[in-house]
Amino acid sequence: NKVNPGCIILAGDQAGILTDINGLNKLTVKAQVILSCFPLTEKEIPEAAYKNFPDLSFISPCQPGNPAAAAFSREFEYLYGYKPGCIAALAYDGMNIIINSLKKAGKEQPALKKSLASTDYNGVSGHIVFDANGNRTGTIPVMKLSGGRVLTQGMP
Repeated sequence: NKVNPGCIILAGDQAGILTDINGLNKLTVKAQVILSCFPLTEKEIPEAAYKNFPDLSFISPCQPGNPAAAAFSREFEYLYGYKPGCIAALAYDGMNIIINSLKKAGKEQPALKKSLASTDYNGVSGHIVFDANGNRTGTIPVMKLSGGRVLTQGMP
């Protein structure tokens, strides 16, 4: 009994995503696949794993066309031997926000909390501001893999 959903969302680390994609390939499931993060960066996943998914979309770790993101990616790859993924990009931005807030407000909790809440930072993962609950707001790039090339799909 074959099931072919219109869309499958995969989340997790690269090894888990690769296992899931290989399993879907064996089942010959044809569906749009959306990955929680761009897995072709931290540790390369062979393009052959995506062969059955011509409509593969993913969340990009860095904003396309962002000079800071391009510089970060080059430096990271130079230092570590592979391109950065979502975790590296978001950790880099997070640490820079903390460092900037500490420089601005010092280490006393009320001032530091206020400084973090008023964050307005252009990072490698895009423009970062927080809402009243401390959640990041804004858009993230959704990319598409087509014919082995990464294309910008949109910014929801």
